[in-house]
Amino acid sequence: MLRFRATSEFNDIIRSIGAEKHALIADIERSFVSKSQNGLLGNELFTEHLHPNVAGYALMGKVYCQAMAEHNLVKPFGHWAWENEPSDDEFLKNSTLFKCRYRKRKYKSDDF
Repeated sequence: MLRFRATSEFNDIIRSIGAEKHALIADIERSFVSKSQNGLLGNELFTEHLHPNVAGYALMGKVYCQAMAEHNLVKPFGHWAWENEPSDDEFLKNSTLFKCRYRKRKYKSDDF
């Protein structure tokens, strides 16, 4: 079987080496699993088996930003006003790309 995404075992190796080397790890896999129904990655975060959809990319950006802030690579974490950020649903609702994808999906020919 040809794999396109990293396996959990491979991600465990990355986490282990990252911890050993004190490297910053933005754990996308764990974030995706925690946001997926029953921990199974699916359509809520992916367009197909490999590429994230708008919600997936938004979550990735949030995880990267939080990891960098926690390690003071951007404005120190304590100075971020996370409570002022829109919820994930509000962000996606106002996302132009999300609206375009919704319209495209809504009118796919195989839906008729």
